[in-house]
Amino acid sequence: MAPFEMYHKARGLRWPVVEGKETLWRYREGYDPYVKEGEGVAFYGYPDKKAIILAVPYEPPAESPDKEYDLWLSTGRVLEHWHTGTMTRRVP
Repeated sequence: MAPFEMYHKARGLRWPVVEGKETLWRYREGYDPYVKEGEGVAFYGYPDKKAIILAVPYEPPAESPDKEYDLWLSTGRVLEHWHTGTMTRRVP
């Protein structure tokens, strides 16, 4: 893996960076260094093709609205969206 500082120096690298090369397509044979030859697309982690799901403890936000700053700032970006947005894109 690339050192953490490398991600700050060169903006826009696609993770993971292995041996100085960014990964163009995750989970795809020939592009992702962690996908074994002959697997094609390796998205799910278990041999029976079931997903690895991790349950992590809830961590509250670093700051919450209060009397002095009563609004949330939202950049409008979506971190992860697993469908086209038809179900939730317009929900406030």
